Amino acid sequence: MVGTVGFLGEVNGLIYLYFEGDFAKHCTGHMLGMTDAEVDEAGDEVINDAIGEITNMTVGSFKNGLSDRGFPCKLTIPSILRGRNFCIEPISDSQRFIYSFDCEGERLVADILLKSGDAGE
Repeated sequence: MVGTVGFLGEVNGLIYLYFEGDFAKHCTGHMLGMTDAEVDEAGDEVINDAIGEITNMTVGSFKNGLSDRGFPCKLTIPSILRGRNFCIEPISDSQRFIYSFDCEGERLVADILLKSGDAGE
């Protein structure tokens, strides 16, 4: 499962957060105070909403860091992608940074794409 939020302004880009296996379900339960069984019962829409919000908060923090450094930008709405064996193509002429994190034995990958923008566009 992948959550993504973009940002537009003096710097444009996208940040994708990849949640492997049951990690999205565990994060949803943690965020909402639910067990895995309760998350299963609530359905995919609850997981989508939680992962969208986690992605939005993460990218919002990144955007604030850019703004604090003189690169104001605005966020897009979160999007969720589910599936297997898909590939996300980078934005042309962008810089790409990929970070992998171990979160209590689960893996979270952040794929960051950055490109100079124009706040006037």
